[in-house]
Amino acid sequence: MASILGVGNATLDVINSVDHYPVEDSERRAISQHICRGGNAANTLVVLSQLGHDCHWAGVLANEPDARRICADFDQYQIDWSPAYQVSTGKVPISYILSNRCNGSCAIVHVRDLPEYPAAHFFELELNGYDWLHASAAWRVFILILIVKQYRLRRDSYIR
Repeated sequence: MASILGVGNATLDVINSVDHYPVEDSERRAISQHICRGGNAANTLVVLSQLGHDCHWAGVLANEPDARRICADFDQYQIDWSPAYQVSTGKVPISYILSNRCNGSCAIVHVRDLPEYPAAHFFELELNGYDWLHASAAWRVFILILIVKQYRLRRDSYIR
């Protein structure tokens, strides 16, 4: 199976289900609440790990209880989070999701109090050991630029 590095956020998702949206300035009781790990890269790695791939996550973690919850979830799915950049302050991203059971729509409020994953930390990773790189959002552009630069360096060295 493939060795895969996922670069992106791992969030804590707080999902409140309601029978219909509350009107503004009103109160509504949730039918249920579910709290789980989320984030594009993190979710993708969990699925790939369940399919038997060797998965690694690179993102930012704060030293706080919700980050430990996310790491425990990674451990459960055998996802190596050693490439993570750890900071002493801040809070992992939390997505508050209001899910309307009546029609399936949802609203998401996202709170983030962490720096971006530092490019310098990314450059320290040994990427040759990975067969596949999954990047979320802005990281896709950054990695594409790196690939193009590497291609140009190799091309120019062959031309000389």
